[in-house]
Amino acid sequence: MLIDPSYHFDDLYVISDLHLGGEEGFQIFNQGDLLADFIDHLRQLPGDRRVCLVINGDLVDFLAEPDPRHFDPTGAAGKLDRILADPSFDMILPSLQRFLLTSRRHLAVTLGNHDLELALPWVRERLIERISDGDATARSRLYTVFDGTGFQAKVGGLSVLCTHGNETDILNVNDYERLRRIACQMAFGQSPEAWIPNAGTQLVIDVMSEIKKRYRFVDLLKPELTAAVPVLLALRPEYVTEIGKLIPFGRRVVTDWVRRRIRLLGEDDAESESSLEEEIEVRPLQEILGDAFGKETVEELDEDYLKWVEDQLEAGTDPESLAKDGERALLGRQLRFSDAWKKLDIRERLRRALLYLQKEQDFSLKHQDPMFKRMDRLVGKSVDVVITGHTHKPRSIPRSGGHYFNSGSWIQRIRSGSLALDDKEAFNEVYGDLSEGSQSRLTRYVEQEPVVVSICRAEGAVKGAIQRVGRFPSGLLEPVPDSEM
Repeated sequence: MLIDPSYHFDDLYVISDLHLGGEEGFQIFNQGDLLADFIDHLRQLPGDRRVCLVINGDLVDFLAEPDPRHFDPTGAAGKLDRILADPSFDMILPSLQRFLLTSRRHLAVTLGNHDLELALPWVRERLIERISDGDATARSRLYTVFDGTGFQAKVGGLSVLCTHGNETDILNVNDYERLRRIACQMAFGQSPEAWIPNAGTQLVIDVMSEIKKRYRFVDLLKPELTAAVPVLLALRPEYVTEIGKLIPFGRRVVTDWVRRRIRLLGEDDAESESSLEEEIEVRPLQEILGDAFGKETVEELDEDYLKWVEDQLEAGTDPESLAKDGERALLGRQLRFSDAWKKLDIRERLRRALLYLQKEQDFSLKHQDPMFKRMDRLVGKSVDVVITGHTHKPRSIPRSGGHYFNSGSWIQRIRSGSLALDDKEAFNEVYGDLSEGSQSRLTRYVEQEPVVVSICRAEGAVKGAIQRVGRFPSGLLEPVPDSEM
């Protein structure tokens, strides 16, 4: 049953994945002036229209901050202040304040997986206070949705659901119940229980944060698993065969998957028949590495493991202990590299991994990627428009009785087509640029495509589309062809 939302707008604009954060030289967002101009543009729309801007997850990136931690409940408010005051981003907060101080202008912020601490009451309050600038009227038009339910609104007669999308990503599940308990324990003056980071966070902190000091370009490969992991394994193949940083990463992947399948994360997903292969998207490693990957396929692991889980449940095994035992049952069959793969020159390993990504990374608007398929299963047909982010890939795809959009990202990303991957000799120069890692040497390989999803009521109808944001001859917004719903 769809609850009729209390928020009704004439125009809804959705952006996501700004990832504000990081020290100079390690910032993947560099569009502060353009973003401020875009927010001012929305503020200056006709005054009789009720306009809402949604920042749909990963507004800030606490994992990109100096001395990153898996979870930082005591330091996050201070980090938020630092990010908002950073010279690269300090024009954004005033534009948001001007926007909210304007009549009939509203702002909604949802939670992502890189800004998890915003869900803590004292961090959320700091965000609200800074954006509203202490003005009660502005505060009343600011909505924060940090509990996983998504921001629900109506434009004309259409229902719209905005959610970051990581709730469908086994690597990046937010444990909202544990968040609530920790917040409650700290409010009551108790020592909080240990935070168990999801696999994606462990990957970023335990592996990527160290490697990107040597290879900065790794941070420009998104999303982490399908884009960054193959490259990480090319740079450091020992992470697969040795007990090291990828072991807790793999353990968390499996544990979260088990817990979801036996309902310990609270997801009512009885109709989902997705396989482990689809859940963690590890198949690309098989295709990149070929025989070096190992003989057991993910499908075999999935079939065997599901049978083991079902047998254990039928035998009355406690689900909580089953989730823990399941780590060992599946992780005992780890991915393997052959000696031949390790002996390849690092340039050749990296070239092969990037060549695969160039072939496989599909940025076409209509591509039905795993995110779309999972959201299509998860969201009921009574929702007319579903808008996510998280994958950093814009999408506009019809679904039964409605439409799906992904609002992409504003960050920098490596443009694999510029890397001379088909020419081994030419790639040697590219490798030099990638390994040196300075901003000037990486610029030639980087692209950006700031976009916004717009859902607007006009002439008795509601129209939705993706629009590019930039300084075009016609103005700040330019329609993306074939993106209309």
